[in-house]
Amino acid sequence: MEPGGAGVFFSAFVLPCASLSFYRRAVRRGTGFAILFFVIFMGIVAALTTAGVTRGLLSVTDDIRNAFMEGRVPEITISGGLASVRGPQPAILIDQDNVFIAVDTTGKLTGIDGRRYTSGVLLTRTELVVLNRDELQRLPLTQLNELFQRDPLVINAETTARFWQGFSAWFSLLALLGLLLWDVVVRLLYLAVVALPVFGILSLFRRAPYGGVLAVGVFAFVPALIADYILGRFGVRFFLMQTLLLLVFWGVGMYAVLVPNGWDLLGPDRPLRGWRAWLGLPLLA
Repeated sequence: MEPGGAGVFFSAFVLPCASLSFYRRAVRRGTGFAILFFVIFMGIVAALTTAGVTRGLLSVTDDIRNAFMEGRVPEITISGGLASVRGPQPAILIDQDNVFIAVDTTGKLTGIDGRRYTSGVLLTRTELVVLNRDELQRLPLTQLNELFQRDPLVINAETTARFWQGFSAWFSLLALLGLLLWDVVVRLLYLAVVALPVFGILSLFRRAPYGGVLAVGVFAFVPALIADYILGRFGVRFFLMQTLLLLVFWGVGMYAVLVPNGWDLLGPDRPLRGWRAWLGLPLLA
């Protein structure tokens, strides 16, 4: 049974990887159909990528709580512009790779050695000292109370974990918007640009509308993206690898569309058999 529009649409997530007849059927539905599929497909890719990023960020929440519970990070209270710390001091949090982060309200540490470190943060009883390259800034803690509109400002396991969760939510939202812009808009423009020389070369041998060439490229991007990912998992990477893979699948798709009788295995107009897309779901996953 030949699938309808919805069947062809959902088959497009898998069948471009292995079905030559799919390209012929899909192109008949127009360029708009191909672009709609691309927007939804890459939107899902962007959402899954964002979900992975969010999961990684949220996993840090437990590390934050453990760091406070194990005493690796001290609890800090800033009230009236003065800091108090629960735990031994000076508390050196990071001292490596030219980075220094510490907490000391006893007066033993008053600054950061710019000759030894390129960046760092030091919390004293009254100031937040920040070193960035050669620039050293001292921020009175009263400004921190005003900035966060809290007095006292408590930095412990729960407040830091809540702050990180809020930061993760905003970062994930920005990451999703950025990925949608890149994966949907920029990649679609990229396909439209690559379609121009493909269209020009094909025009020398066979008449083909630009919209049809672009539609084939959109569906050819699916196996190119999957192949690029799988090869990358095996450590195979080289310059323009995804583009080269795309051109290979694009060429095969154009052959299936323009020379329908030229491949014995394809036949004159072989049924699509969209049910085979279910067999490719593990590959897509």
